[in-house]
Amino acid sequence: YAASENSIVIRNLNYDGNGPAAYFWGGFNSDLDNNGEQLPDENGSMNVLKGYQNAEVHLRLPKKITDYKSIGIYCKKFAADFGNVKIPPGYELPREESLGRLNPRQHNTMASEVILKDSATVMLRQFDYMGNCPGSAYFVAAPTPNPQPEQLTRLTCDDGKMSKLERYDKKDVTAMLPTGRHWNEYRWFSVYCMDTKQSYADLSIDPSITEKLPLYDPSSSGHHSASGSMYDPLSALSTFGMSLVVLLAAVAFQR
Repeated sequence: YAASENSIVIRNLNYDGNGPAAYFWGGFNSDLDNNGEQLPDENGSMNVLKGYQNAEVHLRLPKKITDYKSIGIYCKKFAADFGNVKIPPGYELPREESLGRLNPRQHNTMASEVILKDSATVMLRQFDYMGNCPGSAYFVAAPTPNPQPEQLTRLTCDDGKMSKLERYDKKDVTAMLPTGRHWNEYRWFSVYCMDTKQSYADLSIDPSITEKLPLYDPSSSGHHSASGSMYDPLSALSTFGMSLVVLLAAVAFQR
C-alpha cells in the first residue's frame, strides 16, 4: 500500500533471508539493478535483510514513491532482483483531501473548511461553536447521512481525549477517529448534540476521496492508545487496498 507520498506498507511479505547482500531497493529502472538505491528496513536499519514470513512492514523512503520506477528486494552481491513491484508513470500519491465547508444546521455552528489529513484525522478550519448544546456535543462520524444514535462514532479532539466540545471561536481544530477505524467506513461527519439528537453542523463524505488519503501513522501522534497498531486501519481498507493493487498489495518476494 502507498501509506504516504514517501512511505509504503507491505503486507504478507515472504522472503527466506538467504541473500548474502539483499536489501530493500528503490529502482530507477522497471526492474531492480545497480541503477537504484538501498532503502532502510522497517527499523531504519541498512543491514542485510533477515527473513520474513507473512510479515507486515512499513518502509519510510528517502524519496517520494514516484521518484522510483520499481521497489523490491535486491541482492547487490549477485546483482539479483528477488522481486519487485512497478510504479506506473503518473501514479497518484496519497494526499490530504478537502471536504469543503461544514454546513451550519443549528446556532451558527460552522467551519470554513473540513480537511481529511489522513485515514484517521480531520481538521476543521475556523471552527465556530457556541457551546450551547444542553448536554454534551461531540464530533461524530456515521456510515449514513441519517444515522441512528447507535451508529455514531465519536472522535477525540486535539488533547487526545473524548471530551465534550467546549466553545470555539474561529479556531482550527484537529480530531481523530478511534484506533482501527478509517474514513472509508463513513459517509457523514457532524457536530452532534447527544442530548437533543440534533446535528449542529455536518457534511457528507465522498467515498472516492477517502481512497486517496495517506495512512495514519501513530508514531507521528500520541493521541491513540499505545496498544493500537499502525496496521489496524488496514483491516478496514479493502477498497483502499484494491484501488492500489499496482502498489504492494500482498506481494511475496521470492528468490
